[in-house]
Amino acid sequence: MNYRSSVIYSAPPKPLGPEVAGGIYKSRMIEKYLGFLAKCVKPRILDISPITGRNISFFLEYTHTLYVCDMLRRINPRPLISITMEQMMPFLDYEPGIFDGIHLWDLPDHLDNKALTGLLKKCATLLTPTGLIMMIASNSEKPQHQFQYLLIEKEDAVTLKKVMTYELPYYHRANRDIHLMMEPMMQHSSFICLNGIREFLFKR
Repeated sequence: MNYRSSVIYSAPPKPLGPEVAGGIYKSRMIEKYLGFLAKCVKPRILDISPITGRNISFFLEYTHTLYVCDMLRRINPRPLISITMEQMMPFLDYEPGIFDGIHLWDLPDHLDNKALTGLLKKCATLLTPTGLIMMIASNSEKPQHQFQYLLIEKEDAVTLKKVMTYELPYYHRANRDIHLMMEPMMQHSSFICLNGIREFLFKR
């Protein structure tokens, strides 16, 4: 399968160069998620957020095929202008039920309720019956306009890195609101880290 919206990896890519990183924290979500992937047969992963060569190489150790659909790069949003579901849909042209894991990272923090609800419903259709959605959310009520994503250091250590290219709207949500928006999906596990990051795994 080849999709016009994806770069598909089954072998590590060439390094993308040095990356500027922030503080390292322990991610229990990654640890749980890797345990889940180990039980899958030839797992397929879709990553919708900005991703680095380091993360691609890391996840290729645990998956059969990694599809990268860098939504922000494809849409190239204007500063502080909300991304719509209509903008995202053309890049989600995948067959239903083919992914064991979908990575959103903190993209949901920068989508309004309508766009996020539409994205989550679409992602649910793309998962296998046992598949998981992986996402994080900031616990800060202060505006966090610069997109940040996670650089994987090892199985349970993660570095946050801000992406200076994108300045996006920020929507803080309580855990209850996140769970309501994920329906009919159910929470698999969630964790609150000391740095204020909330980690979630959701299942069908």
